Amino acid sequence: MFIDLIQDNELLIDSYSEEDLKVNFLVPILNKVHFKSFKDQWFGQF
Repeated sequence: MFIDLIQDNELLIDSYSEEDLKVNFLVPILNKVHFKSFKDQWFGQF
């Protein structure tokens, strides 16, 4: 999945600054991930 994304946009990636890459590529991906903490996972089990 990520390999395909990188390959499809390989020519464009070099034209972005590091900050633009974070904003335009990484943030949208990370916004779709539901992060859980250990606290959430173990809450109420002790």
